Amino acid sequence: WMHRREVMKELTEAGPLTEHQEDAASDQLDLVTPIDVFDLVLRCINIVFVVWHLDIYPEPTYFTAEGESSPRRLEFLEQPLKMILDLKWGDPNRGTEDKVSDFMELVVKLNWELATEQNHRLWARILVLLFFVRVVIYMRVHPRIAILYSTLIEMFADFMHFLLLATTLYCVLAFLGTWSFGDRVADFGDFPTSMYTQFRMIVGEFNLPTDTDSGFKFTYGLYAIIYFLMVF
Repeated sequence: WMHRREVMKELTEAGPLTEHQEDAASDQLDLVTPIDVFDLVLRCINIVFVVWHLDIYPEPTYFTAEGESSPRRLEFLEQPLKMILDLKWGDPNRGTEDKVSDFMELVVKLNWELATEQNHRLWARILVLLFFVRVVIYMRVHPRIAILYSTLIEMFADFMHFLLLATTLYCVLAFLGTWSFGDRVADFGDFPTSMYTQFRMIVGEFNLPTDTDSGFKFTYGLYAIIYFLMVF
């Protein structure tokens, strides 16, 4: 706020500002920018995640097993596993249906714990990526290290249009590969596999045959040439 007031004071010293100039200066000196909102939301998400993390992993202590120390990463699974292993199948006072019902309830509980752990790790990866974006944004504080941020801002619109075009052509070629020779080449057996195969081709893994019967038919060669020209 103090910076905003000082800048507005310097601008008005040269003379009164028109309404358009005042609006333009005010837009450049917003007290709250979208980046500030992003940073605030990210901080709140981080606090919620830390609370969730501490609920799954209460303490980063170690336990000793056979004279060796190991991190207590899967402590939350010990209780459901112990209950499953301790299930008394030979108890004559309970029927088989009750035992199977208890077993299935414990298995469902174990699956729920595993799903919670998997979701926890997924959100952790997303949070790390968001913090990576935050680091890139923070680089705008100095002109000499703001090159990456300035480049991303400048190319964003053009890159989104290019991404739309590239994604469309990528999917069309994947469908073409699946439909043309998916019955002969396992790498193009279905549409998802074809998309993965094309990604491998992007990084240079064309997986061409090298035996005595190596070579490919005209259709596959034409497809490979079109894909090579589009990507590279």
